[in-house]
Amino acid sequence: MKKNILKNYFLTNPKQVGDLFSKIYNLIKVQDNTPRCVKKYSKNDYSDIVANYNIIPEDPCDDINRAAKIIETFISGSVNWKSTNLLYNVGAPVNTYALIANAIALDANVYNINDGLSGNMLAAERAVVEMMADLAGIDKDKIAGLFTFGGTATNLYAMKIGLSKAIPETRTFGLYGHKIKIFITEDAHFSHIRSADWLGVGSNNVEIISPDLHTRASLIEDAERKIKKAINDGYVIPTIIINGGTTYSHTIDTIKKFVELRDKIVIDYKLSYKPHIHVDAVIGWAWLVFSNYNFKENPLLLDADTLNSIQSQSERISEIKLADSWGVDFHKGVGACPINSSLFIVNKSEDLNYISRKLDPNIKTHQLATDFSHFSPVDYTLETSRSGGSCLSALMMLQTEGLNGIRYHLSQLVCAVNKLAILFKENNSTALIHEKTFGYVLMVRLYPPKLDSSFLNKEIENATDEVMQMIEKVNAYNKNFFSFDLKERMSRNDDFEYSFSGEFLQTKSGKNLSALKFYPTSPNFSESDVKHIYETIIKQKAIFDDQYE
Repeated sequence: MKKNILKNYFLTNPKQVGDLFSKIYNLIKVQDNTPRCVKKYSKNDYSDIVANYNIIPEDPCDDINRAAKIIETFISGSVNWKSTNLLYNVGAPVNTYALIANAIALDANVYNINDGLSGNMLAAERAVVEMMADLAGIDKDKIAGLFTFGGTATNLYAMKIGLSKAIPETRTFGLYGHKIKIFITEDAHFSHIRSADWLGVGSNNVEIISPDLHTRASLIEDAERKIKKAINDGYVIPTIIINGGTTYSHTIDTIKKFVELRDKIVIDYKLSYKPHIHVDAVIGWAWLVFSNYNFKENPLLLDADTLNSIQSQSERISEIKLADSWGVDFHKGVGACPINSSLFIVNKSEDLNYISRKLDPNIKTHQLATDFSHFSPVDYTLETSRSGGSCLSALMMLQTEGLNGIRYHLSQLVCAVNKLAILFKENNSTALIHEKTFGYVLMVRLYPPKLDSSFLNKEIENATDEVMQMIEKVNAYNKNFFSFDLKERMSRNDDFEYSFSGEFLQTKSGKNLSALKFYPTSPNFSESDVKHIYETIIKQKAIFDDQYE
């Protein structure tokens, strides 16, 4: 047997691990504030890169320059969430302490199956759940939660619990023969319908609650009408998922009214079950950090517009304690954790019993689930292989930033986006899809020459053939402008980058509106960046319009 040729690949000395990490990172050409890591991504590079690395070498190669080159090659073109020049979407700039916590947990390769494998790591998971309970005003002894693979999984868990509550026998005999309707909102994340697909409910059995066309809040009257009709038609309603901060408008529904509606329907129809209400709050949870903020004294000295926006959102999300479950994504927005770090929370811990493996004799638990362990969440988790890094990084972020750190991050983004909104609103060739933004994303619709922003209301409210044709024309104009700006300016990777949504908002006619999306997430993004963004877009639009005409 040869001597150990892998000794440099499994370092156990923490200093050696840290030194190697530092050396390799220093060799990677990552610039501080470019919107993309290393350089812009090109679709043309894909095949060549695969061809260069699709063969396993014969022997080990302990060469840090080669290791750095591999990492640099593949990370190139990915977005740099810490950059103030990135306004692409709702990823998270990572808190460095959270990154280190996650890296150490990954180095130890912690499996959060049970405490026999994870040691104290499950206590980190529980501590984060109890911190969320404090923010939401929920009894710590009643709440439960688990970290899972993403926001998609939080919705998947909610649907599964709802199904088990409403039709317990489906756990053993499946869904065949049952008439089921899952209710979601029009601005729901695409994973809601996907989850219904994966669970066997079927996409055709997902009913959509219509929103107010301007505020995007789900209409309680529409929900009542559709739910009653479904019940009258013989359908079971296992789960209702409502908005807790949508991706593109940060809309939070009136949670209390939906819970009251659910309770009334249960009584009126003498239902044998209670539909499970889940709030998709993977983004909107962040406003809970202001639950105990003194808005009157305003210690962070927030300006009036920012203060009002945050207070309004904080009041809406405070009703989350009335729901059955909700989701949190620490890897989005101000969550500041590495992906993936999602938390599914049930406000009553006994709801986890509906997904316990112990309830079905045909389902076996992991062989280590109870051996020499006091606590085994694998009994009710979908995943057996759950990393301990996600809960430890979330714990570290919360402990290092504290309430005022997260409040600062969130208010900084809201303030800057409010300022950007004012500038676009004052220009009659641009319109805000949402007249009032309560969050930190701005959807801007550009209008070609001979049209102005006043046309937006007609697009939303009017269903004539003439308006529908104009919607398509303006949609094409926005898409072509984005393509122009991407090619002429953003491709250089030395200035700000935003993104584009082709089907952002559905109008009364059924047509979708396209819009430019400005979505900053860096805590360093500020008012100083706002003026440059606005002036650049208007300048580029003038150049584009000369070509357009």
